[in-house]
Amino acid sequence: MGFLNRLFGGGRSKTDLIRDLVKLRVASDPMAHASGLTPDAVDSLSKMQLNTLPEAGIVANVGTYLTMKKIGADDSEIFQRIESHRSRLVSGTMPTSCDLRSYIKYRARLENNSGVSISDESIDHAIDEALAFLNG
Repeated sequence: MGFLNRLFGGGRSKTDLIRDLVKLRVASDPMAHASGLTPDAVDSLSKMQLNTLPEAGIVANVGTYLTMKKIGADDSEIFQRIESHRSRLVSGTMPTSCDLRSYIKYRARLENNSGVSISDESIDHAIDEALAFLNG
């Protein structure tokens, strides 16, 4: 169904998903509102600019998680591989025991600790939307 929806123009791209998630965050998250970014301004952001925002990292991490799950990897292996890759950007100490949500919250906090703030509610919503989009 997802392929047919995209074939006939009804589907969103990952960039569209990220843009929609950013708009929702800046419209509803008081922490994001303080940054001065408005939902209307999000439309003018380039793909490169969008990829610097927390939602892009969340979508990428969920995508990697789902891809590796499909080939039979267990969670600890998946998180180690993601961590190995993402730590090239920003290194940290990965939680010893985590699930998808706690891992993504850890990475979102680590990668955005000096820039854009994002609430747990926004992270949870972005994870849910990414799971639905990437599984569809």
